Amino acid sequence: MLRHTRFRRPSAARAASGAAGLTLGRQVDQLFKQWCETGVVGSGRFPATSRLRHVIAALSVAGLRPVAANVLVSMNGLRTHLDGLAVDRAGRKVVIELKATGATSAAHSVVYRAPCANRPMTRFGANTEELHHRLQTAFGVAAHGAAAYGVVVVACSNKAMLYTVPAGAFPASAFRDAAAPAVGGAPAQWPSAAAAGTVGGAAVRSRCGRWARVTATGGTAVAIRGLPSTLPAPELAAAKAILAARPRPRHLVYPSGGRWRRQCVP
Repeated sequence: MLRHTRFRRPSAARAASGAAGLTLGRQVDQLFKQWCETGVVGSGRFPATSRLRHVIAALSVAGLRPVAANVLVSMNGLRTHLDGLAVDRAGRKVVIELKATGATSAAHSVVYRAPCANRPMTRFGANTEELHHRLQTAFGVAAHGAAAYGVVVVACSNKAMLYTVPAGAFPASAFRDAAAPAVGGAPAQWPSAAAAGTVGGAAVRSRCGRWARVTATGGTAVAIRGLPSTLPAPELAAAKAILAARPRPRHLVYPSGGRWRRQCVP
């Protein structure tokens, strides 16, 4: 969707958000999981516990009762953990995607819908954080299979904002494409080179052409277009996502100095 373009907010929107939101988000995730399992709001740091209380209030107003947290789902070779799974008043299962921010709800609303400065549009519409969260939640709904819809809950400093993501919000092709993202312009003959770059022996290219089975080791190789540390983060993540669902030993294989080289991936 991003075509390997790093997401960057316009300057005004960047000022309204902080990197500290990532740390805050992890703290809220932990407390949310504990609350789902025990019904107890933990005694963590105040910014996180206050946001968890906002989340609990928003879910209550929406008639959603959480029944599980950190639920593993997979589809098309991609895996993720749902932040939560709830049941609504009609007894339907609902995916919860939890986010946290240091901003107020008003400031969040401005940032949330600010298009990316590097690539303002995607094939699904404006390239915003809102779109990213909707796509992430829609994948969770589709991968779970039994969920009726999903919600994105953004915990702000003064309250939590809840956004509904219906099933079918994105075409099925969005998730088929994600199963084999473009990971660079490696030469077409890369399977044989991939085998040489790993342990040796033959390599059989997958039907989708994005990975190869290295027959000498029973492992898997994915070709990328350069040294891993030089790739855009989304491109490297896409390659690792392919490997994550494949047999070990797993290798990223890349051209360097006229030769194929490898990097092992856990």
